[in-house]
Amino acid sequence: MQNDAKDIKENGQPWYVLYHLNPVWIENMLQKDSDGLLRKEDEIPLPPYRFFIPFQSLPHIASGPQPDKKSDYDRRYNPKKDENSLRNDLRCFVFIQAPAWRVDAIVRSDWNTNTRLRLSYYRNTDKSLVKIPDADMHRLIQTLQDRVLKFYLDQPVDDFSVGDKVILQMEPWTGKTAEIKKIEFKQDSVRLVVSMNLFGRSKSITFTDISIGDVFFKDKEKNRMLSGNPITNYEEEIIDLLSHRFKQKYNEEVEEQDKQRLRRLAAYSNIYVEDLEEQARYLSLKLICAHLRKDKTRAMHYTEHVMSKFQTNALEYNPEDTFAEAYMKIALFIVTRDPRYRDAVKAYRSAHPDCPDILRRFHSIVKGLRPKKCNKKTH
Repeated sequence: MQNDAKDIKENGQPWYVLYHLNPVWIENMLQKDSDGLLRKEDEIPLPPYRFFIPFQSLPHIASGPQPDKKSDYDRRYNPKKDENSLRNDLRCFVFIQAPAWRVDAIVRSDWNTNTRLRLSYYRNTDKSLVKIPDADMHRLIQTLQDRVLKFYLDQPVDDFSVGDKVILQMEPWTGKTAEIKKIEFKQDSVRLVVSMNLFGRSKSITFTDISIGDVFFKDKEKNRMLSGNPITNYEEEIIDLLSHRFKQKYNEEVEEQDKQRLRRLAAYSNIYVEDLEEQARYLSLKLICAHLRKDKTRAMHYTEHVMSKFQTNALEYNPEDTFAEAYMKIALFIVTRDPRYRDAVKAYRSAHPDCPDILRRFHSIVKGLRPKKCNKKTH
């Protein structure tokens, strides 16, 4: 108890998390209860308290006498059947700042227990009550006023890039740890969706449209990979790995280091790319990565995906070929060793002397590759 009192003195009274299906009705009742208007004549007056209910303006169950027949809304949400005891958003949350005994008095009050839809505690998996520190609650209130948020049930994530832990660098959450849920690459900028657990058991507060500059990766390598243009960073990694494999002395130590780098690169498979040319680069790089890892299943999948991008015969040069198509052909040459892909890229470079230098860089690394003999069947 002394420790609790000391903590409250230093950090402020925490907020308890509860839930109720009718945010407008419960807000009205809590206000009356805090003002003492629901107290019976013989009851001892209880101290007032602070409470916060987000999104009161959302559609709700009409207040007043409730019909015996359950509405569609009730059938969609049943706390006894829903193991999470919450809908998938904030509309049912009720935050109360008061001592534990005062919150318990609210939950056990006659006005609450005598209603069909009761105000109830939100609990952790160990049945303990969920509390939010006062400072975090103020941040949440400020964030709800300033940002558009989404709330959802957490799902386990095995992917390497999605699921990375980051430290938020944006107010008012600076210094807090969060987890990446989605990575999008749009027009030379990286946008993230990050999630920070705030409700103990199954809920996270999710920030959408976060800039890469709003977070700091705990892993330095990941921080470097996703800073700037991640597709270009991926490209530089692949070129360096190809250089090790085909130009420099390839000993066991280098091979083991490259295997680790390839495993890391292979995990960056969920970056959303908007630009069509960038999509072609990214797909080609993933194909080369799978090939270097000797992952035949994934390499075959990416090869089929690449081939589906061509409108004409990929083995031949077409005057209407784009840089994206030439880029995919150099990747196909690296993987298949079919010289016709290499020849098509050479023809493209000759016809487009102003094309990006990256094709020459790839060719200079793999020019020593011995082409495989091929029949004249076209793909």
